[in-house]
Amino acid sequence: MAKDDYWPLLIVLSPYMSDRGMAMVVGHFVGRAYEIVLNDIYGIDEQSPSPAALEAVRAKLVAAGLADWIKAEE
Repeated sequence: MAKDDYWPLLIVLSPYMSDRGMAMVVGHFVGRAYEIVLNDIYGIDEQSPSPAALEAVRAKLVAAGLADWIKAEE
């Protein structure tokens, strides 16, 4: 994921993951400390990426298997 995809990534994943779980996973993949990502997640409502940015990240996640993962969790 590109640096500009960070906030859209958090927003797209937030309905499917707990805050702490998402902080752990995203932190690992983007190279940020758990605490920093968790703090960012707590401030997610203050972010407003464009709909195009959100859709671009969602499309990347779907291509990587997001839909299958969501089905498996239901």
